[in-house]
Amino acid sequence: MQAGRADTPPLSMFWSAVLSLALVQISLSRPLPKRWDDFSVKHSWTEIPRGWALHGPAPADHSMDMRIGLKQDRLHELISSLYEVSDPSHERYVVPTSSCARWLNNDNRYGAHLSAEEVQALVAPHPDTLQLVDSWLTHHDINPSSVHRSGGSDLIMLRVSVAQAERMLGRTHSSCSL
Repeated sequence: MQAGRADTPPLSMFWSAVLSLALVQISLSRPLPKRWDDFSVKHSWTEIPRGWALHGPAPADHSMDMRIGLKQDRLHELISSLYEVSDPSHERYVVPTSSCARWLNNDNRYGAHLSAEEVQALVAPHPDTLQLVDSWLTHHDINPSSVHRSGGSDLIMLRVSVAQAERMLGRTHSSCSL
């Protein structure tokens, strides 16, 4: 070995590291394509409920109302707030025993019920969820601004044809009656 080169890594290791970093950079710079057909079934009926009659496949051109419930991002905060404003003996808010009429905690919330806007903010889905659902709607040729949303945007309602619902959900629909 030559003097001064004993602890120098071989040139091939250097280029391997550079190539690896370049590949990582390239892979991170391109988002993965979304697969809107990769669903898993959470629930399905194995048999027709008692009292119902199956008439066959639903006509593709019939319209149906679709309701999509989205996960509420801050539901735990809503529940905590409900306990705080509803219970005068809640552990966070104790009336002092001295003659002072002030509360120990200045942000006492007993009786200070939430406004509709505050509730809507607490039940609103995470912005990433809304963006993902809007992308899914757009992928299926539905303008996200054309759907009806609840005040907190946690429920989306739209009217689609049976054929469009089947494409969106990757499932077939049947016509049944009581």
